Amino acid sequence: MLENINRKKLFIIISIAVGMVIVGILFYLFLSDDLTNESKLEEVIVPDIGQEIIIDEFGNEILVDTEPEIILPEYNVDDNYTKQLARIFVERFESFSNQNDNTHIDDVLELVTPSMARWVKTQYQTMSNDYSGMSTQVVASRLDSLVGNSAIVSIEAQQVVEVQNTKETIQKSGKVELEKVGGEWKVDGFFWD
Repeated sequence: MLENINRKKLFIIISIAVGMVIVGILFYLFLSDDLTNESKLEEVIVPDIGQEIIIDEFGNEILVDTEPEIILPEYNVDDNYTKQLARIFVERFESFSNQNDNTHIDDVLELVTPSMARWVKTQYQTMSNDYSGMSTQVVASRLDSLVGNSAIVSIEAQQVVEVQNTKETIQKSGKVELEKVGGEWKVDGFFWD
């Protein structure tokens, strides 16, 4: 039994000694002054997209932006607005049925000049129990002219004409004339080619 106790003591002493040696080695590896010396570590600069590293006259690395300056084309609000107004006018005015109380007329009156409003009001559809109607979609528009307070927009449209139970699809081209009245663009003329 005495021999077992001596073996246990010897085992404990050897385990402690081995543990201390391992701790010493780890301490040396991780906390050694040679490994933590900042003069031996180099700072690495990693540029982002659109950046570049340049070296100045003293050998220092400098991170600079290299993204090109974005130059947007001149944007004229009137160009887009006149095309949009022409599109809205044509789609509303040329989409109607003989059973909707001519709401297409009321829908465009605020978009037109007073002289155009007089003409628009002459375009009422006769009401009928036999359905007929038209749906118009502008598929392309182009600003032909914008001079001062006048503009001309060309449009390409697709119309679906329905009479009772038959439908027909028609392609049309036309022009919308616009005038700036009191600082606001209004439709002043509309013509199919």
